[in-house]
Parts: sequence; structure tokens; C-alpha cells
Amino acid sequence: MAKTPERPSGRPVPLDMAPDTPGQTPRRPKSETTSGAGGPVPGYSRPERERPSGGDPDLRGDAAPFHAAEAGFDSRTDTLHADIIGRLYDVALDPVRLDDLLDDWERLQAPLQRAQERAGGGVSDHDTPMRRMARLYRKTRRPSRPPVPDLTDHFRRVAALLAQTQVTRTLRPEEVELARFARTAAFAVAPSLRIASANRAAQVSLSAQQGRSLDTLPFDEADRLVLASRIRQLLAETSASQGRATLLRLRRHGSDRIVLLHLSVVRPGDAPAFVVVVTSELRWPETLNRTLRDAFALTPAEIEILRALSEGRSLRDIAHVRDRSIETVRAQIKAILSKTETTSQNELLRLTLTIMEVVPDGANEIGAISGQALPRLADIRISRATETLEERPFHVLIRPDGRRVEYLLLGDPKGRPVLFTHGALGLCRWPGALERQAQAAGICVVVPVRPGYGASTPLPSTANRRQEVVRDMAALMDRLGIASVPVLTLDLDVHYIAHLHARCPGRVKALIAVGGTLPLTARAQYERMGRWHLFIRAGARYTPALYPFMVQAGIAMQRRLGRQGWLRKIFAESAADRALADRPEAFEAIDVGMDIMMREGFDAATAFTEEVMTSERVDWRAEIDAMRDKVPIHFLHGDDDLQMVAETRRELAQEYPWITFHLIPNAGQLLLFQAGEIALTWLRKYQ
Repeated sequence: MAKTPERPSGRPVPLDMAPDTPGQTPRRPKSETTSGAGGPVPGYSRPERERPSGGDPDLRGDAAPFHAAEAGFDSRTDTLHADIIGRLYDVALDPVRLDDLLDDWERLQAPLQRAQERAGGGVSDHDTPMRRMARLYRKTRRPSRPPVPDLTDHFRRVAALLAQTQVTRTLRPEEVELARFARTAAFAVAPSLRIASANRAAQVSLSAQQGRSLDTLPFDEADRLVLASRIRQLLAETSASQGRATLLRLRRHGSDRIVLLHLSVVRPGDAPAFVVVVTSELRWPETLNRTLRDAFALTPAEIEILRALSEGRSLRDIAHVRDRSIETVRAQIKAILSKTETTSQNELLRLTLTIMEVVPDGANEIGAISGQALPRLADIRISRATETLEERPFHVLIRPDGRRVEYLLLGDPKGRPVLFTHGALGLCRWPGALERQAQAAGICVVVPVRPGYGASTPLPSTANRRQEVVRDMAALMDRLGIASVPVLTLDLDVHYIAHLHARCPGRVKALIAVGGTLPLTARAQYERMGRWHLFIRAGARYTPALYPFMVQAGIAMQRRLGRQGWLRKIFAESAADRALADRPEAFEAIDVGMDIMMREGFDAATAFTEEVMTSERVDWRAEIDAMRDKVPIHFLHGDDDLQMVAETRRELAQEYPWITFHLIPNAGQLLLFQAGEIALTWLRKYQ
């Protein structure tokens, strides 16, 4: 490969402007195509595959279906093609086998990358508009090759199979115990006196969330102390007390209502002991209202009274809440007894509980528990606590188009602001010690949750993701009264901040990019990556039509392996990153943060696909250039980073001499969770 020519400033000329031979004038960008005489080339227009597509005019190429014939394959690739198809369907049966597909996929992408370069759609060291035009002419004169089966159809079928298959995961002992209680609010308490798990009814009626302390339960303070004391006693007893139970009567805070709690200790053979707490709070399914209305012609008012009776409320309490006399409530109860053909309140309640067990849940689980409206899952938004992390509420910004944008405030909510972007993996939390350092330093870490992650509203397919994300950031800064701010980014997010600076000059004080990337201009920069990073990033660039299916398979693999197993597999080649799976404080931050990307019944596969595709297929070199001498930029890389290896770092440092690059020893791509205090130090410098 010829040496990349230098600009007068010493910075390498971008590859698409490099001269063909020494002494030749550097080529103009593709949009400035000229003939040898200096005028426009008659009849030349940019090939269709180079044109921006869809709602994002910045995209480098269309995501057209991939046909192997277009990539220049011949009959000698039939065996490879068959192997890939076979491995695809293996993935449909077991997502963990996606790992087996990688080697064949790398062999498939190599000729595809060369084919895209020949067609002008990829990076090339020696290319001119005239050469591209000649290739297009030869293509029209060349007989077509025998068709090769389209991999897109196979990927689509595998994606459908993955979507239809409920990928199971190994339940924790606490979850196994709670699975027995479908309608009753129940939760499990760990030896730390934090909630280890809670079923849906307990989450809503008692605000019981995993990781929370018992102090958050809606009982009188004295009753909470009694509950904590009894749990300690049960856990302190010998293993012979397995299954021993106790019964408590607690009062809901601010109410005369009594709640019964049944406590029993469970001692799994391979896990710490815990206490299961089953309450008298009942779950009222959405469909029960409709069933009672259709079966017994009960009115809405009568259904409300029946629900209140099932919750153990007194007639006086029901009359007070409904602003009716006790006699009126008694008359309504008599009407309910008549309609249901029951002779007493006890018989009426037995009938209600029986029906409650047989009716299906509503699709959205909207009903009522303990007189409260049962919100949708998206409305119950707490970033959960762990042994080392405190819980944090998600705040909400409503955009003019009605979209919901969530955000977190870490550290000191009233402190000096910094903006933090969570990366494509949704890593929206810091290690507990680092969050406490930020709080002690008076720093408020503002974390906007991008569209499609968490409960932030996804963007329509026609939207320009870069523009909308940047508009959301600017609107959030306006809401919080932030004029300008230092920014900390993860992974691929640098292009968003470059776009923010381009659209809102002066709002970015400084950029600290942890494990960050810059525009890659050579195929070798991809080939040096770890195998999973190559699969993720090169797939987005060279096989965009297949990429959504690849992401879906990766999500299924993560569900099957669990996050610790997934982390060990993806970062197997990086000892520093792989070790995070076994460091509790670091892994808890990764695990809790990734809740906005994937949780039970939800994943951000579409948003992740859009994130990586946008990063790989948008040319943002001009925007990063425009930050020169205006915004201080620091890149922090670990020496064990699988994405930005040593040779690639050297090339980027040469291409961007005005950016400061820092190498952190014994760290990888996830160095925020290994040496985050270094990033925090740089943030404080620019506040």
C-alpha cells in the first residue's frame, strides 16, 4: 500500500482524496467530480448506492438487500455459503451458537468489502471518479453471473424464529419461589435487608423494587422495624428451620388499613438464604372488571366496592373514600349479593377470588391494586439499587411532538452539571464508588436516555436519528438551565457530540471520550478489532440489510447466557474487560445500566441497530474537524481495548494531532468501570 501523503500541516490526507501516484494533485471529494480538463464529466452522476437514503441524509449508502452474486462470489463459494446458512439455523435453535458463525462470517465479509470498494461504496486506497465510471460501464457490458441464493431471506426467517421462540433463562432461587404467587403481592428479602426480587403485584401495590431497602415499603416506621427484626431472626436460625414461618400484622402508612405478612425462610443449597414475604395485598387484573360486568351486570360503582371489600377495607373506609353514607354502601352491597346470587360477604369474596384466579391478565396489566391505578411498565421507572448502587429515579422530558425522553441525574442533583452519554449498550450508570465521588465533588451527571432505550419513545423509521438525539440533548440542557457543559461519552457516541457542536456552537465546553472512536477510513482498522467488535461494526457498514437480524441474534444470545456470561464471551480476548464480570461493583453498574437496553419483556434491538448503523454509515469527519481549536478533546483508551488497538490509535493520533490521546494501562474498552476516576478528573478540570 502506498504511503498516505501528508498535508502541509502534517496531517494525513483522507483516503478518498489521496493521489494515485507521487506528484499527482490530490483528488477532490466524490461530490466534486471533474474531468481531466477541469470540467464536469458529461453524463456522470454518483452511483445510486452512494446516495443518502431514508430519513437520514447523512448516510453513506443504502441498506439494499445483500446478494452474494453482487459481491463477486462464484461457485467456489458455494461451500462457504452453505456453511453460513447451516450455522444461521443453528443460531435459531440455540442463540449461543452465534459464536460459531463468526469465523465463516468474517470469510464472507472479506470479498464483500472488496466488492463494495470496487463499486465505490466503501473505503479504497486508490480510486477516482473516472475509474468508478469505467467500472459501471463494464458492469453493463458484462454478462450476468449465475444467481446465488439471497442471504437476506435466510436471515429474515431466522429472525422470525428467534422472535417466536421464548428464550428462557435460568431463574434465581428468589424468582422460583415468587413464581408461585400470581395474584398476591410477594417479595424476597436478602440478608442485607434489601429486596432481592418482587413480583408484579408487589412492585405496584408496595413499591417493592429489586435492590431497595425495607425503608421504602409503605408501612409505618415502627412496623418496618418489626419486619426487619423478624427477618434477621429467621435468617439467624439454624438450617433446620427451613420453611419455618411467622405472621405479622402491619399498618399501611397514612391509613387505617391492616396488611398481613407471612414470612418464611428459604435456604437454597447453592445460594445464600433469603426470606419470602407473602402479603394479603391482592392483584386485581384488568380483565376482572369486564368479567364481573358481563357475567353479573355489575355497575362500575359496584365493581369498585367489591374491589375495596376484597382489599379488606371497612364499610366506614369505603363510604369515606367514595363520599357516600354507610347506608348507601350497604344498599350497594345488597345489590351486588343479589346480582351474584350469594348470601353473605364471605361467600361473595370467595366467588371473587375464584374468578380472579381463572381470568387472564390484560395485555397492558392496567387495573387497580389497593385502590391505586396499575400503571404500565414504562411508568414504573426506577434505576434499581444494588449492594453498591443507590436507586435513582428516571425523570421525564416531553418533547413538542409528544415523545417521552427519560434522563437520570447521578451524583449531586444540585451540583455543577456534566453531560454523560450511555453508548449503544445503554451503560447509563457508573460504579457506586464513582457516583459517590461525583456527589462529594458537587457534580451532577446528566444522563439523557436516547430514543428507543428504556422508556424513551422510539423514533419513526423516517426520522434523522442524529438530529433528533441532538435536539433532545439541547432541549434537556434548556430545561435544566445549562448553557454549556463538559461532555463524557462512551464508545461510538463521539459523533453525536460533534453534531451537537455543529448545530449548537458553544454548548460543548470539552469532550472526554472514554473508549471512543473516530471516523475509520481503512479496512485494516476494522480487521484489527476483536472478532465480536468486527462482527458488530463491519456488519453495520458492509452488510446493512442483514444487520438488524444479526443484532436480534446477539440479543437472544445475551438473554440465554445472562449478562455475566455475555460479558465474558464478547470480551473474551480482553483480560481487563473480561475480568469486570467478576468484580461486583463494576459488574453491578454495567448490569443495572443495561436495564435500559434489555429487561424482561423488552429490548432495544431496533435502537441499537440504528445507533451503530448511524455511526458507521455517516461521514462526520467535517464535524469533528470543526471542533479543532474550539473544543478541548481528550480520548481515553485502555491498552487492552479490542476496538481501538495500538496501530489504529497511532493512525488516528497522526490524523488528528490536535486531539489529546491518553493510554490507560491494564484497562480495556470499558475503562470507565476500571479507572473512571481518571475521566472524572478531566471533567472537573473543564467545569
